[in-house]
Amino acid sequence: MKYYIPKLQLGLFSTSQTSIEDKFDGLPWGIPSASWPVCRSCDKTMSLIAQLNHHAERLNLGRSGRSLFIFMCCNPYSQCEWTWDSAEGCNSSFVLEPESLETGITYPPDVAQPDSAEIRFWGNCTYNQERDPGATIWIETEVRVLGWLEQDGSIPESARSDFMSESRYGSLDREYIKSVYNGTKLGSVPSWVQWPQNSDWDFIGQFSDYYGFHTPLPNRDMIESGVWIG
Repeated sequence: MKYYIPKLQLGLFSTSQTSIEDKFDGLPWGIPSASWPVCRSCDKTMSLIAQLNHHAERLNLGRSGRSLFIFMCCNPYSQCEWTWDSAEGCNSSFVLEPESLETGITYPPDVAQPDSAEIRFWGNCTYNQERDPGATIWIETEVRVLGWLEQDGSIPESARSDFMSESRYGSLDREYIKSVYNGTKLGSVPSWVQWPQNSDWDFIGQFSDYYGFHTPLPNRDMIESGVWIG
């Protein structure tokens, strides 16, 4: 089965966004303020995890112009322990039609002063400064998708259902399971942290808890100074 790996660039070094793009974290493009999800547990606006656009092969959303938005609560002061659970209200995913999308970057509706947002990226992490949790939102480091690298995986289409069934997955050879790419990707089959939990779901992709870059990274001094030529 084919799968697609994102070619990433830190948003810190990207040009200002002027149109909708595939991206991870940061602030969403085009989402109406009324559509921004709020965590059911702590009542804070959630943080964007990914914004991905329809593509006939790697992410078929059923119609050109549609965008998938994925959010999760990233409020470090909350007790939202169930951010991974689809039923607890600490995460949200939805698809918007092109007619519903607006133009421009959207800030959360509960932020009166956008500059008050704590944006977490290299060179802007202030660990010793006290903050008012009620007046702070948390925006994860923006990473832009420059393109997608198509890969030919070793898993055949006939094995897809094996990776979505707890009983069949448990009988697969361990080396076979380890051959599945476990980084951020769209397509193919999941690289489970534990095991399948719901065989009724369709797998479209996975997000790793780390960024894998296919381009050279600047050194720390360049990042902290805000200067990078490359």
